[in-house]
Amino acid sequence: MLSYGGRNCWGFREWMEINLQVNKNVMPEVVFSAKRVVPAMCFEGSNASGKTCALRVLSFIYDFCLNSFNYPSDTPILYDTFYNNTEKSEFYISFCVGYDFDTEYTYEVELDKTKIYSEKLKYKRGSIRKTLLRR
Repeated sequence: MLSYGGRNCWGFREWMEINLQVNKNVMPEVVFSAKRVVPAMCFEGSNASGKTCALRVLSFIYDFCLNSFNYPSDTPILYDTFYNNTEKSEFYISFCVGYDFDTEYTYEVELDKTKIYSEKLKYKRGSIRKTLLRR
């Protein structure tokens, strides 16, 4: 996983993003295979700063990507919006497959509790960018 985020979900009204890509502040000894991703993440912060909500976003994306096609179509989508408003929410995750860190995929979804408005799977390798799935 390279990064993930969401908007209008749990404690986040605006976009939140967790980025696991290496920058100049990361110690070389924690970099995965001398590539651009750290192998683990840790959240640090004071009480009520959004740590649990950030983990809920990741858990939702994981469950939604793996299991949503098995859910009956009349089942509500199980997540919480920011203060239970009725606006659409958005989620994304960027990732690589295997050890091919030169190819990046990004999955994006826009939804509310009853409907999926759009889904996209994008591909990026160098300057080549393609949309693999759009619905």
